[in-house]
Amino acid sequence: MTDSESISPDRFGDFYKELYPERTPYRWHERAARELADGHAWKGERIWEALSAPTGAGKTTLIECFLFALACTEGQPSFPRRLFWVVDRRNVVDQVFEHAFGVAQLIADAPEGGLLSTVRARLERLAAGTKADGPVQVRLWRGGLTGEPPMTSKQGDGGMRAPLSPVAATVVCSTIDQVGSRLLFRGYGISRRSRPIEAALVGTDSLIMLDEAHLSGAFQATASAVADMQRDTPLHRPRVQVVAVTATQAQPDPEHMAASATHAEPAPEHIFKLTNAEREDPALARRQAAKRPVTLIPARNPALACVRAARAWADEGRRVIGVVANTVGSARQIAKALRPHGQMVLIIGPARPLDRERLLDQIPERNARTQLERPLFVVGTQTLEVGLDLDFDALVSECAPLSSLVQRFGRLDRAGDLTAANKPGCGAVVQPPKPCPVYEEATASAWQYLCERAKTSPLQFGAADVANLVAGAPPGAREIASPRPPKLLPLHVELFAQTSQDPVPNPYVAAFLRGERAHEPTDVQICWRADLTDGTQASWTERVEARLPHPGELLSLSPRAAHRWLAHREARDGLEGIDDLADVEGISAETDEPPPSSEPPTFVRVPSPDPDGDVKPEHISLSELRPGNVIVLPAIWGGCDEYGFDPSSHRPVSDLGNLSRSRPRLLLSPQIGTPPDLLDAASETLQMMAREEISEEEAYRQLRDPTVEWLASAGSATSQTPAEQVQRQLASTLSRAGKAIRLAGGDEATSTDIVLVPRRDRKQDLGAAVRYRTHAEKVEERVNAFAARLNLPDALTETLKVAARHHDLGKLDRRFQAWLNGGSTADPNLTLAKSERGPGTPRSWVARKESGWPHSKRHEAVSAALLDRIESWPRQIDRELLLYLVSTHHGDGRPFRRHIQDSEPVLVNAQIGGETVSVWSDAEIPWYEHADRFVALNERFGAWGLAAIESLLVLADRGVSAEGS
Repeated sequence: MTDSESISPDRFGDFYKELYPERTPYRWHERAARELADGHAWKGERIWEALSAPTGAGKTTLIECFLFALACTEGQPSFPRRLFWVVDRRNVVDQVFEHAFGVAQLIADAPEGGLLSTVRARLERLAAGTKADGPVQVRLWRGGLTGEPPMTSKQGDGGMRAPLSPVAATVVCSTIDQVGSRLLFRGYGISRRSRPIEAALVGTDSLIMLDEAHLSGAFQATASAVADMQRDTPLHRPRVQVVAVTATQAQPDPEHMAASATHAEPAPEHIFKLTNAEREDPALARRQAAKRPVTLIPARNPALACVRAARAWADEGRRVIGVVANTVGSARQIAKALRPHGQMVLIIGPARPLDRERLLDQIPERNARTQLERPLFVVGTQTLEVGLDLDFDALVSECAPLSSLVQRFGRLDRAGDLTAANKPGCGAVVQPPKPCPVYEEATASAWQYLCERAKTSPLQFGAADVANLVAGAPPGAREIASPRPPKLLPLHVELFAQTSQDPVPNPYVAAFLRGERAHEPTDVQICWRADLTDGTQASWTERVEARLPHPGELLSLSPRAAHRWLAHREARDGLEGIDDLADVEGISAETDEPPPSSEPPTFVRVPSPDPDGDVKPEHISLSELRPGNVIVLPAIWGGCDEYGFDPSSHRPVSDLGNLSRSRPRLLLSPQIGTPPDLLDAASETLQMMAREEISEEEAYRQLRDPTVEWLASAGSATSQTPAEQVQRQLASTLSRAGKAIRLAGGDEATSTDIVLVPRRDRKQDLGAAVRYRTHAEKVEERVNAFAARLNLPDALTETLKVAARHHDLGKLDRRFQAWLNGGSTADPNLTLAKSERGPGTPRSWVARKESGWPHSKRHEAVSAALLDRIESWPRQIDRELLLYLVSTHHGDGRPFRRHIQDSEPVLVNAQIGGETVSVWSDAEIPWYEHADRFVALNERFGAWGLAAIESLLVLADRGVSAEGS
C-alpha cells in the first residue's frame, strides 16, 4: 500500500480539518503535534515533562496530536505506540474515552484520498495485519471490565473484543489506580495471568498523559522511578514516559519549596506552555478574555449559602447556574433545596454512565438557553472540575484549594460569550466549614489567602488572572498536600514481578500510587438487576451469566463505602457520613467502619474474564468483597436513584442490563416492563421449547420479530436520550440470528423469563475445532509480524518464532487429544489445538474427565520439558529465553507453578526440528531451575523488558485464538 498523500509534522492542521470540517485547531495544537513527531524535540528519550494550558484550551486534542505524530513517525523506535490518558475523576474518564473512540472511528471511516486516509493507512500498517479494532485500539479500563464502544460505534464487534495488539496504535483512558496497579504488575481487577502482559503494555512503548497532575504527585514520582529503573532491552522500544498535564502549573518560590516537605520532587524543567501568539487564536483569545469576577461569601452553613447565592442569580435572570460542593452529601443537600426553584440536574461521581449521559443531555448549549422556561441549577462535586464541557452563566463553589477553584471557575462563561456581550458571569466562593472534611487545612489556607487578596483588588478568575493568583499563593493554599510515596527500590520490583502468587512480603501497591498512608483505593463496581429477587438466590449466578454486566450500568464506589452501605442497608442506621464522599480518587471523608448491625448480605461477583474469555459469576458473602470487584445486586435493595449512589434510597433501582451498547443480550421479564403480549408469546414459545418441539434457535427466531418491533417503537423518532438510542441499536442487532436462553424461575412471575442472544456473541461463534498445526503456524506468523513491526533483532525474532511454533507441544499428550476430541478416544488422524466446544462448558468438563487428563494439569509444563530435551540449538536461538517463554505463555510460572500430581503418566512424543523427543507426562523442569532462569532473565532484560518479550508471544496466541484459529 502506498500513501496517497505526503505526510509531515507540519500538516496537522490539514489532518484536523479533514477530521472536523467545521472546525480549526488551535495553533498550540499544531505545535504540539510537530514537537511530538519531531525527534529533535524529545529531551533524551522524553518529550515534555509537563504541559500547561488553561482550562478550556482543548487539552484532550492531544489525543489527535499523538495519533497524527505516530502516523508521521510510523513506528520509529523513539516514538511510543500507546497513549494512556489518566485522570482522577470518575466521570471524566468516560468522557475522554468517548472522545478518543470518536477520533478512532473517524480515522477508520476516512474515505480514500486525502491526508486522513494516509494517516489511516500508516496506522493500519503498524497493526501488522492483526484483526485489531481498526487502525486505532481504544479502551476504557474500569476495574477489570473492558469498556465497550459508545453508542456511535459502527464496529459491531459483539463486546468480546480482541486482545490488545502490542504493535497497533492504542489509546487507553483510565484512572491512576487502574493504570498504576498494572504498571506495578498488580493490576486491580484483572487475572494473575494477565498481570505481566498489562505491566508490559503500560511500562514499555507508552506515553502517559497525567491530567490534573497536581493531584497525583505520588503516582507521578513512582512512574518516573519506573522509567529511570528500566534499562535498554533488545526490544529497542521507549520506556514509559509521563507528561504532567495541568491548567494550574506554577513555579513556587524557593523559600516555600524549602519549607514544604510535600514538594520533595524538583519542579519540571521542560514545560510546554502556550506562547502569547498562540493565546491570540480568535476562539482561544475569546476564552482567555472572559472576565470571571468572584466574590467571597462568609458563612456558618456553606450549603445554605450556596443555595441562597444560586437563587439570587436565578432571580436576576441567569439561566444556567452551577453549584460545586466538596462532598456528595453536601451536593445532595444543595440539590434538594434548589429543586422547588427551577429545573435541577445533579452530577456526582458515583453514578452509572448511562444515567449520567441522560443528565448531561438536559444541559442545553448556550444558543438554546432562551428556550428554558425556568432556571436550570446544575449541582455537582469535583467531577465538574475537569473534562466536562460545561458553560455556566453563574457559578458558586464551596471553598477548595486554588487548583480546584481555577478548574471550577473555568466553567464560568467558558467560551467568553457573556464577556463579549458585556454581561460577564457571576462567581462566588463560600467560606469553608471548620474543618473541611475533604481538603482539610488547604481550604482554610485558600480562604485566608483569597480574603487577603480581596482587600487590595477585586478577585478575578479569568484565564489572564489565574497565573498571578496561583503563583502568589502559599503552597498550602494551592492544592492539597501530595503525600510522598515510598521510594521504589530494585527489591520492590523483584517482588512485584512475581505474579503467579503474591510473595511474602508483598509490597503495598496503593502506597506507591497514593502515598505512604494510602488506603486501598480502587473502586468496587456495582450494578443492579430486577430479575434477582429474594428467594431465588440459587439461580442468581445463572441469570448474571446469561446477561453479564456492561460498563454503561456500573456504578463506581470506594470499597469502604460499598462495604459500609451493604452492611447497614436494611437497618438504616450506621450510615452517617457515608455520603461524605469526595469525587477525587484517593481522597475520602468517610469515617471509620462500624460493625454491621444486621446479618451481612450475599450477592454475585463477576470475576475478570480468563485468557479464553470465559466468565463464571460466583456467589459471595460481604466478607469476601475486595477492591476491584464487579458485583451484581438485586434492584429491590435500593441504594441508587436517578442521579447516582444514594445510601438512604430504598426504592428499587432501574435495571439497565438490556442497554448494553455492544453485548446486546435482552431479558424479557415482568420485572423490567416487558409488554404483556410479548410475555405471553414468550411463555408459549418456551413451553414448546421445553417440550422439545422447537430448538432454542427456533425459539429465538419466533421471539425476535415482535421483540424488535417493541424495541424500535420504544422511543420516538425525535427522541435522543441515550437509552432510546441504545434501544434502536439493540433492535437492529436482534434482527440477526441467535438463540434463546431460558432462565430458571422460582414462581409464576419469573417463569417466562428469557434472554435473547444474537449470534454474533463470541461464545456462540465457537463450534469449529482448530488443528494443532494450523494454530501453531498462525501464532508463529503473528509473532513474526509483531517482530517485524518492532524491528527486533534477528536472534530475538527467531527465538520467539520457535517458541510460537512449539508452545503447545504438551497438547500432544494422547489424553489431552482425547479431551479435545470430545471423550475417551483421540482420533489419530486429527491432532487438535482447540476443541469445538470451547473451554468451561459442561460438555468439555465431561470430556476432560473421560479422557483421563488430570484436573488442573497444565500443558505448558510438558511443552517446556519436551523442548528441554533438545540440548543443541542453532546459535541465534536463546535457549534460556525459549524455555522460559514456553513455560509461561499462559501467565503461570512467574516464578512458581502449582504441581499437579499425574498418577498415571503416559509417554508424550514430539517432532522438534527433525528430531524425535519423548518425555513422560509427569515430567517438569525442576522448580529451582525455572526460578533461577526467571531471576537471570529479569536481570538481563529488566522486569518490564522481559514482560514485554513475553507479551509478544502471549498476545499473539490470544489474538489468534480469539479469531477462531
